[in-house]
Amino acid sequence: MRKLIFILIIIHSSILITHSQGWFQQNSGVNFNLYGSSFVNVNVGYAVGDSVGLYGKVIKTTSSGLNWVVLNGFQSNTLSCKSVFFLNELTGYVGASDFPQTQGQIYKTTNGGINWVSQLTNIYYGVHSIYFLNEQTGFGVGAYYQGGSPLLKTVNGGVNWSHTPFFTNYKQYGLQFINVSTGWSVGAVGSILKSTDGGVSWVQQTSNTTTTLRSIQFINSSTGYTAGLDSRVYKTTNGGAVWTMFYNQSLCGLYSVYFSNDQTGWVSGCEGAINGTTNGGTNWTQQSF
Repeated sequence: MRKLIFILIIIHSSILITHSQGWFQQNSGVNFNLYGSSFVNVNVGYAVGDSVGLYGKVIKTTSSGLNWVVLNGFQSNTLSCKSVFFLNELTGYVGASDFPQTQGQIYKTTNGGINWVSQLTNIYYGVHSIYFLNEQTGFGVGAYYQGGSPLLKTVNGGVNWSHTPFFTNYKQYGLQFINVSTGWSVGAVGSILKSTDGGVSWVQQTSNTTTTLRSIQFINSSTGYTAGLDSRVYKTTNGGAVWTMFYNQSLCGLYSVYFSNDQTGWVSGCEGAINGTTNGGTNWTQQSF
């Protein structure tokens, strides 16, 4: 049975409004699991996952997701691809992990995925999230098998990566930096961490939940959102000093949250469910496929 992939293309508000009348189910045409996607414009996007036996795979579309092709230049016989981030049509990164999260790698391409170079090897954790601010500065977060997460950082486009082992005792799954100094990370047991010095040090914030948080997104330095497996969205308006629950629904878990401004946002969960709001979360409407 072929797997289905759901793409939320977030380029700017006009595209989101154009697609707000409904969501369209797109078939990837491949028979393996897909875990992450990254679009660089309306047409060109990438997705990553694995086949039976943890063979990492990268696929690409140039038709807004209507058709996908496997990039055979990427080869991994032992690792599963967990995350992908493309800066433009040529330059992109993939984070990978084996199943027990005892080893991982970061791969880079500079020709749109035709060829890949392994940038980071011999690490003993999986890489679950990658985020780049520009061509030189990027961050990643990993997860150790027995718990805890290291922070990865590069300032030369991935040629060298520094890592801070165990910057938290809990596994981290989501990461965002809004500039070279300020960023947040979320993960197990409701952990939310904030850094104001580029990841050198982190401060624990109070999320008011003990569930695993999978996604975090800030629209500015004050207002941010995080979502997790308890099917709730938590919001802050003071940079994370206080988080309050402002959305709760019956999905079996949320994996992603995105707001284009303080009024318009979407959440997605298991089984492809997507809900949207246009009034800051007062009312929510289930999006149709």
